[in-house]
Amino acid sequence: MTDRQSAARDHWRRLVADAPPVSGPPVDRAAQAREPSPVPESFLVELPTGLSRRLRDLSDRAGLSPFAVLLAAYQTLLHRHAAVEDLLIGSSSMVFRSRVGAGTSLLDLARENDEQRRAALPHSDHPFSILYDEDDRTPVYRATFAHGDAPMAADLNDADLAMALTAADERLTVGCVVDAGRLGSGAAESYARRYVRLLEAGLDDADHPIARLPLLDDAEQRALLALGIGTTVPLPKHPAHTLVEDQAERDPHRVAVDAHDGTWTYRELDRTANRVARLLRGEGVRSGDVVAVSLPRSGLLVAALLGVFKAGGVYLPLDPGYPEHRLSFMLSDSAAALVLTDTDGSDTVSDSPLVRRLPVDRALAMDDAPVTPTAGAADAAPAYMIYTSGSSGRPKGVLVGHRGLVNLAQWQRDHFGLGASSVVLQFAPTSFDASLWEIFMALGSGARLFVPPPEPPLSGSVLTETIVGGDVTHVTLPPSVAATIAPDDVPGLTDLVVAGEQCPAALPGIWASRLRLYNAYGPTETTVCATVHRCSPQEGVPPIGGPLPNLRLRVVDEHLVPVPPGAPGELMVGGPAVAHGYWRRPELTAQRFVTGAGSGDRWYRTGDLVRWNRVGELEFLGRLDDQIKWRGFRIEPDEIAAALQTHPGVRAAVVVLH
Repeated sequence: MTDRQSAARDHWRRLVADAPPVSGPPVDRAAQAREPSPVPESFLVELPTGLSRRLRDLSDRAGLSPFAVLLAAYQTLLHRHAAVEDLLIGSSSMVFRSRVGAGTSLLDLARENDEQRRAALPHSDHPFSILYDEDDRTPVYRATFAHGDAPMAADLNDADLAMALTAADERLTVGCVVDAGRLGSGAAESYARRYVRLLEAGLDDADHPIARLPLLDDAEQRALLALGIGTTVPLPKHPAHTLVEDQAERDPHRVAVDAHDGTWTYRELDRTANRVARLLRGEGVRSGDVVAVSLPRSGLLVAALLGVFKAGGVYLPLDPGYPEHRLSFMLSDSAAALVLTDTDGSDTVSDSPLVRRLPVDRALAMDDAPVTPTAGAADAAPAYMIYTSGSSGRPKGVLVGHRGLVNLAQWQRDHFGLGASSVVLQFAPTSFDASLWEIFMALGSGARLFVPPPEPPLSGSVLTETIVGGDVTHVTLPPSVAATIAPDDVPGLTDLVVAGEQCPAALPGIWASRLRLYNAYGPTETTVCATVHRCSPQEGVPPIGGPLPNLRLRVVDEHLVPVPPGAPGELMVGGPAVAHGYWRRPELTAQRFVTGAGSGDRWYRTGDLVRWNRVGELEFLGRLDDQIKWRGFRIEPDEIAAALQTHPGVRAAVVVLH
């Protein structure tokens, strides 16, 4: 190797040191599934008259080359679409690297481009590609840019996106070519027109942060916002327990709950819930009071839950299998008025002078007449509190309202076609909000809830036997649990919903040809579920779908500005499903529950990274923080690390998932 070759190699290595392994536009997963081979698609657009003069004026004032400014606009286009801070773009034999921060402007990028071009000129005889001959770990760019005075054709050359600008007679022409097999049909026109829009805006205000430059036109913005609007349906102004009361009045002798502790008709369930409500009211429970329930998964638990609702209380489930210190924290933090316990005292809630224990069997002696309607919860009142993992080292209570639960149950009934012949399995532990999804999926639709014993854990052959033995038709499982059973072993199952963790590509191929398979998504803060997708056998990793009725979705950047389809962004959820907030955590509530996103509505910032695909559904990409979903468990590694660091022998701790 000559000295010039060695110097060129060292130059390129320094430029791309620690660069992302692959740089380019976001790839459309749905398009890849349809078109596995390259499909070039091109689009040509002429820039508005006078833009060349404005480009020259800005370049002269700033002492920059027009090429550097034009490339800066292209870099802005890719940064905004890919939602990355560091990327590479190929241009002729060179590679340009751009790194952006919160205040980076078009001029900042252009100055860096000129500096990089000047530094690369001595090495023009030895292009960047020489690194590929030596090291297959060299970062790869999948976007290219060219600019010249003679007509030019954008050529993919193994890239996903190529753009060429031609300047002639005071006119600029943009030619854009994309691999539609990776970016989707219509991407060439979208990228070309958005480039022009960014360039025009950047020339008008070159010192403005690129993150704030307009990217979408009015029609695109309207179409984008429409993707996130769920169907508007009437929402009854009644609390959630009235759904069960309606079923008890309509068909009182139908079996509501088939549990290991007995069978309950809708009338029996409703009357027992009335007794629990009267007991609670007699003990001083008033609307808005938190009532903890420490009962194993059972029919009695369902009656207790409904009784808390009827009394106007806020239901707080305490899983008897939780460690005592966790339960004690939840009771203390929630300021629960009292805790309903099992008759045999088998729960693990410790005695405390601050919390009254109330054996639920005392309700059996109460009158079963309905409580006064004014004593019950209003539709806008909080219904339940679920404690989730917290990054600060302690769990946080999420306060969820009746309106969200009614909206959910109403959609479940209609979407899954539930009725008298349907049987829903109670799979989720009581501490999970998914348990309320299952309870109201059944009881809000006149179906039967099948409640197996708390032990043994439901997985593999035990789960199969439970589904078959209970004549279960509808079940909701984490994908990792669904993978432990086989479709042929559960012939009576008609609907499988997977949720709680990302659905792997193999699962739709196994299940979707045999029954109705749904991939559901939703944080606790959005009343269990915010989106759903009906899976097909050949689609690979399924998207998470679109919004439930009456909900609204936005995919936004860090400034809460909607990002274009295909671009990664944070998912925000609005509508009746949005929780009231975090119990006694006003600062955290203000951070995550916001008013904005271009409207006066209230939204929950999920912290989940998603994007709209070309067919108008959301794809889940991961987390913006370190939160982990494992077998449906929502885990904050920082909470575990904080607990470890309380040990005197631990100075620092890091938690990862193996």
